[in-house]
Amino acid sequence: METNKHSRRRWRVFLTGGDGIGWALDNELRLTKEMLAFVDFVDLFRCDVIHLVNWTLLCEFPACLVTGKRIVAHMTQDPTVAFAHPKFATASRLVSIWIVRSSRAYELMAGRGLRVALVPYTVDDRVFYHIPKSDPRLGEIIQRWGIPSDTYLIGSFQRDTEGSDLRSPKRVKGPDIFADIVKSVYQVYPRVHVVLAGPRRFWLRNRLTELGIPFTFVGIETEGDDLTTNNLSQATI
Repeated sequence: METNKHSRRRWRVFLTGGDGIGWALDNELRLTKEMLAFVDFVDLFRCDVIHLVNWTLLCEFPACLVTGKRIVAHMTQDPTVAFAHPKFATASRLVSIWIVRSSRAYELMAGRGLRVALVPYTVDDRVFYHIPKSDPRLGEIIQRWGIPSDTYLIGSFQRDTEGSDLRSPKRVKGPDIFADIVKSVYQVYPRVHVVLAGPRRFWLRNRLTELGIPFTFVGIETEGDDLTTNNLSQATI
């Protein structure tokens, strides 16, 4: 039986959409590339498929380079937020299939008649793994940052402030909800301590201060944008 030569052809994929600062989208780009070992990665001009981990970039490509291409796009945010984005209507007409991370996102996207695939978030267990309490690195971090060892620690390691003004809460991250939850816990069990890490933590730091809830910020306090200054390594996180 003769084998169809086209069945052996590897797809040529242009993969893009990282944030360029080693944060969430860069990690998603890296992990996606590792999982697509069965394709050939090429530039935008030679590809059969455009694969974006940040769908908003799609509208920046010239129409002549997008037409006729299969397009895969990740929905990394709450779809209801994306639906209100001025670029979403254009992007949704171009995307061949959307990759979503939760069943709720799947239902919302499918409800709009969009083609969707559910691919849960990937956890890189080479980076994130169980660390015994006896690990000396924990003691070093506790000592360096003055984190109390006799409290219940609650960690939050993501941006919580809009980059446009560095004052408003980034609603899609839910810092206001986080603050309300911690406040409720603190009222019942005051021996809690919040550990904040990562850039643009301005809003939550101010809010916790207002509430009188103790916290440690693992970073360098700056007046302006600290996107690069406090972008910590995965090892530190």
